[in-house]
Amino acid sequence: MGTTLIRVSTYAVDTIRQSNSYYPQKIDVILCSSSGNTGHYTQKFVDSMQGDGRNVVVHRFHRKEEFNPVLGGDTLVLAFPVSGWKPPWPLTEYLFRNLPRGKGKPAFILYTAAGGPENAGFIAWTLLALKGYRVVGRLWSVYPLNVPTFRLGPKSLWRFIDSLTPFKKDIDLLTTAAKEFSRGERTGLPLVLWPTPLMLIGFLFDNRWINRFLYRTYVWRKRCVGCNFCVNYCPINRFSTESGIPKARGTCSLCFGCVNHCPKNAMQMRFWSEYGQPYKSRWSKFIVK
Repeated sequence: MGTTLIRVSTYAVDTIRQSNSYYPQKIDVILCSSSGNTGHYTQKFVDSMQGDGRNVVVHRFHRKEEFNPVLGGDTLVLAFPVSGWKPPWPLTEYLFRNLPRGKGKPAFILYTAAGGPENAGFIAWTLLALKGYRVVGRLWSVYPLNVPTFRLGPKSLWRFIDSLTPFKKDIDLLTTAAKEFSRGERTGLPLVLWPTPLMLIGFLFDNRWINRFLYRTYVWRKRCVGCNFCVNYCPINRFSTESGIPKARGTCSLCFGCVNHCPKNAMQMRFWSEYGQPYKSRWSKFIVK
């Protein structure tokens, strides 16, 4: 009964907030993608909007300290991968502290997850609403799991599993929603708050402070060739080189980019990657080089 009341209430609020018309012409997209999955999903959305004649500008969020986009459009799209049943903590900090005021601008939320994303959409909706944006829709899709810890078994098995997603129906729904959104129509999934504690657990075990101690990366020296990909890629700039070998200090964004994208599988995260298979992105062109 309680779950039903919460769903009905949040859906009613969502409907009321979307009652005003909007006609987007210039659309800003804030894209956060570490494995390339969200980049692929967002590009499908962007292509569909551009096919409807809309002017779309994509702003790539990678290092928060270097991210200072000019959001000159009349509409905003926020796209991110789910990390611990919520948006990644660096993006959450940016939205809370640095995102310019929306002043009533319509906004749409896109996100990708390996399974049920729980309240990630609600968190993003709340942060945007606090900054004065009017969220008019959200949509998400299942994409390959990028956490090596849980990718147990042979590589061939995971290549097959990875090939199953995203589902065609999800991409068809996405492109349809993009066209409807670009025309100012109500679209996407309604706002839903699930009364479960997973979101809170996510914040407890993935944040700027706890990540300094809980997630420790190290290098297998025999494999490392000193290419410095991890040094250049890391969104938190936590790597430096000592005698040609990367060494991590400080906190971790928990994007698993250094582990998954290392060309020699030399980078490891203690207790989190040694036994599973790294995720080699199917859409590497969306990985920040």
